[in-house]
Amino acid sequence: MSASQRRKKVVFQSIQQNAYMANPESVILAMIADKDKNVRERGVSIIQTVRASEAFDKYIEVQSGVKRPKRIRKFIVPKLNFNCKGYTNMIINKFEEVKGPGTIPTSDGVSVPLRPPKRLMFMTKLDTYEPVTVPPLVEDLSPEDLERIKQHPFQCNIPCHSQAVEHTVALVTKSTKQYRTEKTQLAAVLSTAAARKEFKGKISHKRFKLAKDKDV
Repeated sequence: MSASQRRKKVVFQSIQQNAYMANPESVILAMIADKDKNVRERGVSIIQTVRASEAFDKYIEVQSGVKRPKRIRKFIVPKLNFNCKGYTNMIINKFEEVKGPGTIPTSDGVSVPLRPPKRLMFMTKLDTYEPVTVPPLVEDLSPEDLERIKQHPFQCNIPCHSQAVEHTVALVTKSTKQYRTEKTQLAAVLSTAAARKEFKGKISHKRFKLAKDKDV
């Protein structure tokens, strides 16, 4: 292995270890906000594919009467494809067959074949596969809204990576450690945010002077 290859290996390992920016939800958001129409269409297609598999899962729950256990949506670091030519292909994906009944009964009692949709999966840095999920920002978008994204890039008025966002993330994390129920956690977050808004600009570090050695 040459010196340049060794350096490249070290750099790639560091990028892979910190590949939080490549989470599928982040990539999907970037795709539907891209200036390239072809990229936006591909992003919309991914959202529609994920929605189809999720809708199928809910249908099976209703038909079988057995609810799937809910789990917390984990933020998982994907395995990067360093041979890709663009960010849209930097995640290793595959389609997995969705398990379900072979037929479904109709209103007239006749069973018809059921063709379940394929589930889109992505490879994690542990070489395991996890299902791709839809970004929360687009969960409420209607099919018509998704079609409009194909013509015009997706936009939202939520600030990204601002101090306000960082403060809110820290506040929510702190409340989950201090309080047990969602109700008390939400109350703590809202009350703290209201207090910060009320006293913003009224109290600063300049009002508190450190005592010098001769004054102690």
